[in-house]
Amino acid sequence: MESMLHETQQQAEEMRAQEEEMRQNMEELTATQEEIHRQSQEAKGLLDTTINILNQLPQKIFLKDENGKMVLANVNVAKAHNLSVDELIGKSDFDFVDAKTAQEWRNQELEIIKKGNETYTFDETLHGHTRTLTTTKMAFYIPHLKQTGLLGIQTDITELQDLRKKAGG
Repeated sequence: MESMLHETQQQAEEMRAQEEEMRQNMEELTATQEEIHRQSQEAKGLLDTTINILNQLPQKIFLKDENGKMVLANVNVAKAHNLSVDELIGKSDFDFVDAKTAQEWRNQELEIIKKGNETYTFDETLHGHTRTLTTTKMAFYIPHLKQTGLLGIQTDITELQDLRKKAGG
């Protein structure tokens, strides 16, 4: 009888120790979850700030994944396509121009990714208005996708070109 009492007391002590360990584990888990939530909110705030900065710039800025699909764009790119940024994400040039042109652009972008970067100037007509754009495209590693995509920055230099023409003639 005494050994049963001793065994029961020992089991009760073991259970108390296990309960204490579980309580400590729960406290650690709660603290970890709170820290993850805090870091997530901080990252979201930083992302929102970064997107806000991109949207304040006059350039068109976009990032395409390795398949040529938009993963990030500022409002100027979206406006050029008469879409919201959310509607633009996931689309490629094949959604906006004929297949032959889109494939030419895609091949050009794949070459740019291979060689690193390229800057060129061209005239673009959208909605009946022709603008002169300088475009820089470069290979860009996208960490969350673990792939190299294409970062593009287009600057409208139409007014600068017009001023140069007026000054020269």
